[in-house]
Amino acid sequence: MGFGFLGIQYESVVTSYDDEKTPLKLTGKKMLPIVEYDNGSAQNESLDIIKAQDPNSVLGWDQLSLHEEQLNTLLDK
Repeated sequence: MGFGFLGIQYESVVTSYDDEKTPLKLTGKKMLPIVEYDNGSAQNESLDIIKAQDPNSVLGWDQLSLHEEQLNTLLDK
């Protein structure tokens, strides 16, 4: 997760490979990883979540627009 690189404290909880119940219970989707917030809400992790936590562009989001199409193609594969 990008949280560690950004210095944001988080706890990583690993579930077993065949655990379908946990992600379905938290987000309604069989998609990992999941970010669970202190208020109890949960969301499947995406680049949008990491980007929102990086307002100073430490991870170089300003470069994303230069290669966005290529990155999306790679992520789709």
